[in-house]
Amino acid sequence: MNFEEKVLAMLENENNAINGLKTDISRLNQTVAVIELEHGKSLGALHDGYKLLYDEVTRMRPVVEATANDVETIKSVVTRHSGIFSALKSAI
Repeated sequence: MNFEEKVLAMLENENNAINGLKTDISRLNQTVAVIELEHGKSLGALHDGYKLLYDEVTRMRPVVEATANDVETIKSVVTRHSGIFSALKSAI
């Protein structure tokens, strides 16, 4: 095998390697496209769920705050009544 044949063989090997890389890149691009599509749907569903939860929490916030205030008032009244009952019990 002379020098020219060796160079041609090397070029053919390199050409085959480049064609293989092109094929791999093409498959990779297709895989990435599928992943983007699937994850895009998942992210959309995740966002929709987050939005629903956020809306519900926003709607419930005033109710929770009012309930917390009511609980604080009840706690205060119970503490005051406990003191009164203790005083009455001691007086008897």
